[in-house]
Amino acid sequence: QWSFLDRNVSNSFTYDYAVSSFDYEGNESDLSYEDVFDTPRPAGYNVYVDATTDLSGFFFSARSRVSYTSNNADIIFTYDEQLGTLFVEAAHTDDDVQDFGFTESLDDLDWAPEDGWSSVGWCELILGHSYVIWTGDNRYAKIRVIDIGDNWLRFDWAHQEDPGNPELKRGVPDSLIVKR
Repeated sequence: QWSFLDRNVSNSFTYDYAVSSFDYEGNESDLSYEDVFDTPRPAGYNVYVDATTDLSGFFFSARSRVSYTSNNADIIFTYDEQLGTLFVEAAHTDDDVQDFGFTESLDDLDWAPEDGWSSVGWCELILGHSYVIWTGDNRYAKIRVIDIGDNWLRFDWAHQEDPGNPELKRGVPDSLIVKR
């Protein structure tokens, strides 16, 4: 069995691959017809946010928490005391958010959907659920709630830096590994 792992890639650049094979006589096959491509993207894990503090926003491009009043915030985490519920909100009117439902891991969500966005711009946060975010600068991101309390949460995240690219796979996804 043969394999190839491309370790010379950078986030936000799309790489296309084609595969051919050789038989024992040295004859080479035609190149593969399948679309094999990938765009690596950054990710972060175990981010803690207290939704009752100023730093309840998240800015994917900077990979950090920011003030909920910051123009750079892509999403804002809020806590409704009356309901005792945490929410994730699109920070701007041109941002969108969607509850993708329960996933076993952050990697279970590898492509941003075309529709199903929240009509109100926010979603209730639920342990184990993944959420897709479409930012106003036409970039996609995702978070997965890994721990949750009354007014705080921990989440994993990933952000596609290539504008308009809905691919949300791991940084070095299996599609970059060609096996024979």
